[in-house]
Amino acid sequence: MTVMNLLGLVLAIAVLIFLIFKGCSAIVSSLVAALVAGLLNGFGVWESLSAYYVPGFLNFAGKMFFVFLFATIYGKVIGASGSAHRIAYTFVDIFGKKHALLVIGITTGVLVYGGVSAMVVVFTVLPIAYVLIKEADIPKILLPAAITWGQATFAMSALPGSPQNPNIVPATFFGTTPMAAPVTGIICGILMFVGGWLYLEWQNKRYHEKGIGFDAGSKINLKTDSEVRREDCPGVVKAFAPLVILIVLYLAFSGGVFGSAMDAVTAVNTAMFISIVAVFVLNPGKFNVIMAAFMDGSREWTGPLMNFTCMIAFGAVVQATPGFALVSEWLLNVSGNVYVSALLTVSIMCGITGNGSGGETIAMNALGERWLTMGGNPQALHRIASVASCGFDSLPHCGGITTVYGLCDESIGKGYIHAFFTTTLIPFLCGIVAVVLVSVGIL
Repeated sequence: MTVMNLLGLVLAIAVLIFLIFKGCSAIVSSLVAALVAGLLNGFGVWESLSAYYVPGFLNFAGKMFFVFLFATIYGKVIGASGSAHRIAYTFVDIFGKKHALLVIGITTGVLVYGGVSAMVVVFTVLPIAYVLIKEADIPKILLPAAITWGQATFAMSALPGSPQNPNIVPATFFGTTPMAAPVTGIICGILMFVGGWLYLEWQNKRYHEKGIGFDAGSKINLKTDSEVRREDCPGVVKAFAPLVILIVLYLAFSGGVFGSAMDAVTAVNTAMFISIVAVFVLNPGKFNVIMAAFMDGSREWTGPLMNFTCMIAFGAVVQATPGFALVSEWLLNVSGNVYVSALLTVSIMCGITGNGSGGETIAMNALGERWLTMGGNPQALHRIASVASCGFDSLPHCGGITTVYGLCDESIGKGYIHAFFTTTLIPFLCGIVAVVLVSVGIL
């Protein structure tokens, strides 16, 4: 029976990845995979769905409802106001177009750290990034890796204070703050940033040595005329103000500056709502345009929430199976170091679901309490979980990866190797660094 239990998990994961690759929706893929896992572990059809899948879905959706709503709206209004484009133009002026890859990473990272959802930031930066690589003669095959490097690594998970889900989820489990283990987070963030940049520059040099540059016939699946002209953008202060407001208020609310400290989710929701209002106040002449973007965001937020939550629901079924109990015991006993267990567990769960915060939630639901009883420092566990969430979550079946490659009009089969280095391998190695740092007492 043990072999069948484990086989059920492996087969369920394989089915999930296969269906996503074939273009099936997240809900269909997760439901089929959940049934495979449940049935091969002795559950009935309706037991798998009603006792585990649906409760897992509702629990996560309820907890993250406003996070997804406000994040989507925020990304839309920042883009419509021209603030995101002004930020990009500012970095172009500072670093120059010849450093286009660096500019793409910094721009995307700043927007993500400033609260624009990592799920929607690609829609804001892609038109700008496309023009940058065209003028710098960079092969477009590197574009998805450059965007995902800024989108889903250092700014999303490693840097302390990030308002993104991978840095929020651990706080809800360990009672920590967004600034948990700041030194370890900063070191890992720098390593992710520098490692990704050096890799992309190395690959760009290799392509040019082969005589390969930007293909004049290439395209993206967004209208490039959506780029906002420099003269139509707000000033630098107005452009950066909503991001600064969000970060400062988020840290202040979660740190108890204005009274009782808010939990991480409430703090980010409150700060993001105020920042959305600030965009309207700072750009009164663009009220109608920004309001239209606001309404677009209020209609489009459910898609990202569904994609994430369906994977959480699949994970809830997996977590309830005897096979998962066996895997959990192995992960706990694979090393005498509780932090190694946390790194491996979060990494594997993120790989299973193709989802950073989803994998974190599954891992901590299953083993979070035991890590604490084994003597794990809550701050250290928070940062390890956050860093680990941005590694194997970016395997080819990740919804964010497939979205970026689709919008860039690039084949995952031909170009994923670059994203693997920038968003999977380097972040996982940084997870190992995080384990070493916290194990010697550096937080």
